[in-house]
Amino acid sequence: MPGSDAAVAPMTGTIDELKIFNIPLGEDIVKAMYKLGVAGK
Repeated sequence: MPGSDAAVAPMTGTIDELKIFNIPLGEDIVKAMYKLGVAGK
């Protein structure tokens, strides 16, 4: 969708894993969790 706003574009993929946290996650925590996921942990 060229020129479209990703915030309102429909999601065309599937959700693999959903986690809900009751605290705000800082950028460093999100990056660490992403790296663990990529590593298969």
